[in-house]
Amino acid sequence: MKTLINVILAILILPLLLIKENFSTDRGLGKKILFIFVILFVFGFTWIRGYGNLVTATKLILYTTGITDKLTDVLVHGESMLPTIKSGETLTLHNPKKFKPEKGDIVSFKNIETSGVYYVKRIIATDSEQILLENGTVKINGQVLGEPYVYNNSPTYGNTYLLDCKPYTVPKGKVAVMGDNRIASTDSRIIGFIDLKDIDGVIKTGVKPTVGDVPDYTTKDLDINTFIGNLNEKRREKFLAPLSENELLTQEAREKSKFISENVSTWKQIGSDITQNLENKGYDFLLAQEIVTMGNYDAAELTKHVLELFPYSQDFLSDKYFEIGVSSTLTQFGSCSTPVIVIILSWPTNPNYSQEVIDGWNKEINSLESLIATLKSLKSNQSINASETDALIRDVTALLEQAHTFRNIILEDRWPTEAESILTESYQQKTTDFQGKLADYLNKYSGQITDPSIRNFLDQFKWGNPEFNVKSENTKLLFGQGKYEEQLKSAQELLALAKTDPEKAIAHYWQGLAYYNLNNMTSAKTNLNQATSLDPTYAGPYVTLAAISFSEGNYQQGLANAQKCVELDPNYGWCHNNLGLAYAYLGQKDAAIRELQKAVELDPNSYVFVNNLTRIKNEL
Repeated sequence: MKTLINVILAILILPLLLIKENFSTDRGLGKKILFIFVILFVFGFTWIRGYGNLVTATKLILYTTGITDKLTDVLVHGESMLPTIKSGETLTLHNPKKFKPEKGDIVSFKNIETSGVYYVKRIIATDSEQILLENGTVKINGQVLGEPYVYNNSPTYGNTYLLDCKPYTVPKGKVAVMGDNRIASTDSRIIGFIDLKDIDGVIKTGVKPTVGDVPDYTTKDLDINTFIGNLNEKRREKFLAPLSENELLTQEAREKSKFISENVSTWKQIGSDITQNLENKGYDFLLAQEIVTMGNYDAAELTKHVLELFPYSQDFLSDKYFEIGVSSTLTQFGSCSTPVIVIILSWPTNPNYSQEVIDGWNKEINSLESLIATLKSLKSNQSINASETDALIRDVTALLEQAHTFRNIILEDRWPTEAESILTESYQQKTTDFQGKLADYLNKYSGQITDPSIRNFLDQFKWGNPEFNVKSENTKLLFGQGKYEEQLKSAQELLALAKTDPEKAIAHYWQGLAYYNLNNMTSAKTNLNQATSLDPTYAGPYVTLAAISFSEGNYQQGLANAQKCVELDPNYGWCHNNLGLAYAYLGQKDAAIRELQKAVELDPNSYVFVNNLTRIKNEL
């Protein structure tokens, strides 16, 4: 190693020594200069790369030894750290070598248990400490842990790794971590203790361990039918067939939960394979999945829990599962009474579509046929652009053709082919796209559709539910009136009503717009970026993001946001207006005028567009 270092240093320093020696010779000036060029030509690339590698290696050594910090920004997905960290929020993490992780700190890590995905959790216990989960409380070294950061003061129940009423000592070099939203967090209770070497970022919270009071958590009743209904509501939002409860699967889940409750410490070692059990019972299936969890949940809490439960969360919203069985059995371990919940999902060999599914597609087809007829009736309205109405009719007709295809598959009682499955996935996106177009159409021609029955009929095809749409229109009205504080409150209420990602995106957009007008740029950007994350096809947020970039003097970023806006919605005047302003700020006169003219062409009545075009023509 010493010899290698000497060789590297010799190569790096040799060009300098040769140049120095060159100036001490009797050569003429021209030859000296020529010699320098030769040296640079021969050693230049190696020399520059060597110094670059040396700088990089130095930085790495300083970072890994904890001498320097390295800030890392990460975007958080999921609700496991509510209320401390919201989904879509960007965190700035520090070097764990420099800022040593301590109890109460928030850390980012990944390991084999997370399948290489980064998790963000809070450290609850450090090595050599004893952790005990008992009837909803966390005890460290025998004392109840005071946790004011826990979402809704929810209880903390053990799971398949950290069992209730069983003490564990955190191994040396490891920590126990949990999410602040205990209901919806996959953490040490499931994936085990975390090695300090797997932590790549830390947020020093300043939270010091305290001794808390013993809470009195009430026992909750789990209504399994409501739980399945909640899952099916989420599946409908993604145009997935509802899960049908199968009595044989329920029986298997009941036997498994009872077995686990009687062998809570050893069931993983002696438990039987789900696929073998179902085959022995004569159940004909293509795919089966068993999910085991523990906790005192009601139906709503269990729904939130399983939809965040790694790695099974996506199974509940997968088009590969059609039947379900659920059972909950109370287990007594020490002084703890905790329900063991077993959920079995399956893909049966024969579809056995329920009448509910058939009725659902019949209703979908009837609605689309009625929508086509209603849109055709508007073509006689001279104040509405007929070509725009024809475009909507073509979109609905395409959806109707696909809906007939899906109903035929169901009536034939067969599974869709691979091509038909792809068609099913595209149906959701096409429906969402159409809803956006129809919403824009209705907003544009709201004054021209005078028949209230037609207007009410069309409104039901817009985004979301009527209650959401009414609140959205009210939020928009408050924005138009300049009542930004009220707009912000209305947008927050709108978010609570949102059921789908596009609806949530709209709610975050109105919040971001309100924060922008209240001059809170940090919150504005957070909400607007969340909107684009929830609905990547939504152009509106990029209008305000561009405006924020302009206010910060970051015209290149403003240009990028405006270009993205135009890409998503080339017929939205505000996108072209902001793109024109971006070009103007960057001194590109012709491009600026071209985009502003396009904005005016799209909306000739916009004072803002006309004024910007006139001003830019005169100023540039």
